[in-house]
Amino acid sequence: MTARYLAVKALMRQEQNGYANLVLDSELKACKPPLSPRDAAFASGIFYTVLERRSLLDWMLAQFSKRPLEKLDAPVPAILRAGLAQSKFMDVPLPAAVNESVKLAKAFGKTSAAGMVNAMLRRTAALDPKPEHWPDLEERLRTYYCLSQPIAALFAAQYPQDAEAMAAAFYQRRPTAIRVNPLRTTDEALTQTLQQEGHTVTAGPWPHCLLVMFNGNPSASKAFHAGQFHVQGLASQFAALCCDARPGMRVLDLCAAPGGKKPDDCRADAGPR
Repeated sequence: MTARYLAVKALMRQEQNGYANLVLDSELKACKPPLSPRDAAFASGIFYTVLERRSLLDWMLAQFSKRPLEKLDAPVPAILRAGLAQSKFMDVPLPAAVNESVKLAKAFGKTSAAGMVNAMLRRTAALDPKPEHWPDLEERLRTYYCLSQPIAALFAAQYPQDAEAMAAAFYQRRPTAIRVNPLRTTDEALTQTLQQEGHTVTAGPWPHCLLVMFNGNPSASKAFHAGQFHVQGLASQFAALCCDARPGMRVLDLCAAPGGKKPDDCRADAGPR
């Protein structure tokens, strides 16, 4: 199975209202033989780029489709979105994106759609939509910046001057904050391990916090499976730090699930063992 095939397969499953991260993770785990880390990262990139840019991708494809996308056979919309996402947002050369998409149409048993996939992708990739194409702010936020209708309406109503900048910030790739488990490793050792796996690591704003640009899914890391870290946002980490729990203290946990702050409190002042 190729990375592109897996991404399209996951997109088709996600259309059935599956949680995006769970759908992709299950497809990656079920793939036999497993994809290489590089291919798994590429499949993840396609999958999430389509989901993030779905509204704009669909608008572009609709300019050249004689039928609504939802009326096309199941694999075809996913193949079109994945191919267009690669050429417009992932720096994949257009010929490669088109040729591989045509192969996918055939691989999914839709040989009759191969010509349409070829033509639509070549024509659609030539489009270069700009924000000003949508004069209405809320419509621009929904279509160009791909915000959901409730969020677009909220931004337009309450932050009309800053709404575009706020929406554009969602597409700036930022590192993932992780919490080091000091019972299993040290900040320095985990940094070295993650760098050897091909990830970019910088120190966080406090001890046992690292900021990582993962080359793929964080849960695919051997260090993750060894219990050396878990993914936790800076705000959640800071809440646990503010508690300043120390050995012998009794702590009342009133925070919401899933419970990521509680281990931080329990590990206060703990060292590697």
